[in-house]
Amino acid sequence: MRNLVDRWARKRWLLILLLMGSYSMQSLLITASKDAAGLVFTYNATVAVLLAELIKFVFAYVMLAPAHRSTFSIWNVRNGLAYSLPAVLYTAQNRLVFEALRSLSAPQYQLLNNMKLFTTAVVFRVAMKKQLSLLQWLALLLLGLGMALATKPGNGHRSEASN
Repeated sequence: MRNLVDRWARKRWLLILLLMGSYSMQSLLITASKDAAGLVFTYNATVAVLLAELIKFVFAYVMLAPAHRSTFSIWNVRNGLAYSLPAVLYTAQNRLVFEALRSLSAPQYQLLNNMKLFTTAVVFRVAMKKQLSLLQWLALLLLGLGMALATKPGNGHRSEASN
């Protein structure tokens, strides 16, 4: 198991790029999958989310070391509870992404989605009584400024008269 972790640790930049790409593409691909009018999805979003979660589960199980795979059981009460709550929350969040993208454009969604970084920072600071470093505070400030500039009316849009 340690060899597997070490091998992937050496490729962390590749993993970071893959995660950034998949995270960024999610809202773009979901938005692109709407019908021609851009109002509804031409498939059942709930089924799409459940299939995605099933694929993630199978991938995670395959990536599990063989020694751990033989002892792992989702039917074990302790394992089941430990893994089912986050799984249900992620599934609900992924389903809500479809609902959000039904009403928002992909860039608007991405901007609003970044708000979870602020709530995470507040929970980290208040509930867990942990300190944020100066660099983390600066990162949150830059994120907030970027969001404010990106949502400024008229930002990036030319008026009809200037065309």
